[in-house]
Amino acid sequence: MALSDAACELLAHITFFTTISIELPLPILYTDNKTAESIVKDEPEYQRSKHIDMRYHFVREHFGNGTFDINCIPCDRQIADILIKPLQKVKHQTIVQALRLN
Repeated sequence: MALSDAACELLAHITFFTTISIELPLPILYTDNKTAESIVKDEPEYQRSKHIDMRYHFVREHFGNGTFDINCIPCDRQIADILIKPLQKVKHQTIVQALRLN
């Protein structure tokens, strides 16, 4: 569900930049969910509810058309964790350095 929301936002940005004649390299959507990535890239073996199917097909269609690419980021490299989780000191310092906040 979050991947489809991100795809909608990305498509709005792509449309804006295309309207003002700015060419962009192929955008990449990042996810920390391997299942979400595989649902978009491969045909799933299981049935889903209708609203998830509609969102899934929307993202899959744009991915298939080459509008964007999807890559997975492992949980241990997730920089957004600093905003949503209590972290151990070492991981906190690593993320602070990655964000160049030190």
